[in-house]
Amino acid sequence: MRKTIKRVSLKMVREQSVSYETEPLQNPLTNKNSVTLIAEKFLKDSAIERFIVIGLDNNNIPSVVHVFDGGVNQCATYTGTIFKILLLANCVSFIVAHNHPGNTLVGSSMDIRLSRKLKEVSDLLEIKMLDSIIYNADCSLCTSLRETNYAEIWI
Repeated sequence: MRKTIKRVSLKMVREQSVSYETEPLQNPLTNKNSVTLIAEKFLKDSAIERFIVIGLDNNNIPSVVHVFDGGVNQCATYTGTIFKILLLANCVSFIVAHNHPGNTLVGSSMDIRLSRKLKEVSDLLEIKMLDSIIYNADCSLCTSLRETNYAEIWI
């Protein structure tokens, strides 16, 4: 008996580009302030929770952004989708960020659990997770989980 198997390929479709300002003499994303310049394009004043993934190239230059839309106090994200996008875009590292429309900067148990899960998978796939950042509603304040009590996630 002869059987066949389908040969497939994956291709990334670039939907649109988004312009953003950079700090003087600073093109790479190296700190949460430089991430804010991109994050606020997607998160600022949103009535719903949004989760963004910023994929970076070898020089920490953003090469891809993906946005997940949620509800008032949560946003469903899919680990497989996140890493599929990062792999297709040939990213070597990434940063995730999301907003809390209710203005709290404290990470929920779900926020911490997701950050740990993404870090574990990133280690396996050798795509470095640089940070997980939470913004308030107007993106004027943020908390870096890497810089807080949850720094053990990155050890």
